[in-house]
Amino acid sequence: MDAEWLTKAIENNKNLDFVKRMIHPGDYPVINNPDGSVSTHKMSYASKGDKFIVYPTIVNKDGELIEMSSQDAMNYAVKNKQYIEFDDENKAEMFSLGAWKNMDNMKSFIDKLK
Repeated sequence: MDAEWLTKAIENNKNLDFVKRMIHPGDYPVINNPDGSVSTHKMSYASKGDKFIVYPTIVNKDGELIEMSSQDAMNYAVKNKQYIEFDDENKAEMFSLGAWKNMDNMKSFIDKLK
């Protein structure tokens, strides 16, 4: 799969809080999960007009990460302009499911943004 759309989405939105957490995960708090793992990101996507938006369901409120329902998170994201817009629903879904984590060259790309 071509990673250009992924790198472009990250680079064009590196000013968003949740994208900053993707690039610099060690600089932000985490949510401790019941299974002992930690989360810095969970995302979802939805249609908005004729586009599709990807938004975090874990949001940074006053320096603390909190998990919201998908609907509450979408409302928060739209209100605070914390989303990435896609023309293609498949790309929005793939991004929300963490496609950016699984690309072979993604770590080196994100390292360049630091």
